[in-house]
Amino acid sequence: MTGLKRSVLRNVDIDLALLPSSCFVAADEDKLHQVVEELARNAAAAMDHRGWMVIRTAHATLSAGQVGRLPAGSYVMLSLRDSGRGMSPDVMRRAMDPLFSTWSGHQGWGLAKCAGLVRQCGGDITLSSAKGQGTAAALYLPRSV
Repeated sequence: MTGLKRSVLRNVDIDLALLPSSCFVAADEDKLHQVVEELARNAAAAMDHRGWMVIRTAHATLSAGQVGRLPAGSYVMLSLRDSGRGMSPDVMRRAMDPLFSTWSGHQGWGLAKCAGLVRQCGGDITLSSAKGQGTAAALYLPRSV
């Protein structure tokens, strides 16, 4: 995140609300890093590279199907919430589709790639957004003992 803070997030106030205890997940570190970077870049672009972002972690005990197709179990939730433009319901429905982008000159692989990487790690991703009210992405990854 340090490299991102110096580049695309330099004018973004970041609030970290991280669990005080260790939270281990069964996930590939490089894949998780790619996902967080992509989500942060998208957030920065939606805020015209100025605004605020909250990154938080929490423990989550989910029932089967509560988040996507995840089975019941213990998860770590990592969320990024921003003060950007937000998305309309129509854009939200397509946001993680490959080749869909609302940005001119972009290919639309970012969120689709994020979803794929998170699912490869046994987790899932959700988006919530409202036009003019920012966007939140929540990753749910299986807890590891």
